[in-house]
Amino acid sequence: MFLALILLLMSSIREPLYIIVLMVGFGFFNALNRIARTNWMHHSTSMAQRGRIDGGLAMFTTRVQSLS
Repeated sequence: MFLALILLLMSSIREPLYIIVLMVGFGFFNALNRIARTNWMHHSTSMAQRGRIDGGLAMFTTRVQSLS
């Protein structure tokens, strides 16, 4: 919800300083999400499956970003 609000604000604000501040906030939560995903995989999947899951998630996010 908070990330959606940041993206909406980024699309409506024209001042470069505010856009940079919102980009830093978006980057922080993106990094936090990546750390949480890695931590979750550490506790829930075996080492043999971890690379496949991470690769699948990376391909999915790349596809979604290229479509948007």
